[in-house]
Amino acid sequence: MGYRMEEHSSQDREQKSVLKRPVSDLPLSVRTRNILRRHEITTIGELVSHPEEEVRGWSDREMKAFKELAELVRELGLRFGMKRKQVEVAEIAEAMEIERIVNEFYLDCDTGEVVIVPEEIHHEILSDKVDPDDMSDWERELLPIALAVDEDSNRYAWIPTIEAREIYELMQRFTSEREDEELQRLLAVALDGKGAFGRFRRVLADYPEEREEWFRRKDDALHLMARDWLSSLKAGID
Repeated sequence: MGYRMEEHSSQDREQKSVLKRPVSDLPLSVRTRNILRRHEITTIGELVSHPEEEVRGWSDREMKAFKELAELVRELGLRFGMKRKQVEVAEIAEAMEIERIVNEFYLDCDTGEVVIVPEEIHHEILSDKVDPDDMSDWERELLPIALAVDEDSNRYAWIPTIEAREIYELMQRFTSEREDEELQRLLAVALDGKGAFGRFRRVLADYPEEREEWFRRKDDALHLMARDWLSSLKAGID
């Protein structure tokens, strides 16, 4: 799949946000919407990933749909034939750390994007109780991508969560490496018993430099876990 990971500028992040937008947000004619639906295009990123010649082939003889899409793509500062996006390790790591109460996270292996599927919609799909008429507007917008995730497990890889135990062990290692004996003692006490995560953070709040070091250490560990997971997908990361 050949992903390459680089730091993204603010412009890159803005473009990524645009690419994630559903095509339902675009002011398109009914004819063009039907064409996109027929070709299972749900996001702007999916649309522009196709070569221009291919998109031309979707249109009618007068090329009205293509002209409409081409104009919108230019207005968005994009182009046809934009291949898969680069995988952001930080974004994968962030998704791995989030507790799964409301949403599930998937990697789109074709675009490199992290896709969010609300648990409620996912449950309705699994129970065959999907009824768009009973959904809110935001749920209907997310339904196409939720259905795509359910139907194509080769393209969409579920991003696993990092167990609390792994973070706790990292906190223990961090504590044992502190040179400040008083800080080490306070952190060791904080880690003893229920509520350790909150107490650990409160102790570090009084030690700004050590707090920054903790976040750096944790981020490095999470990024390594994310890279290992991506490698397990045989994503060909550079």
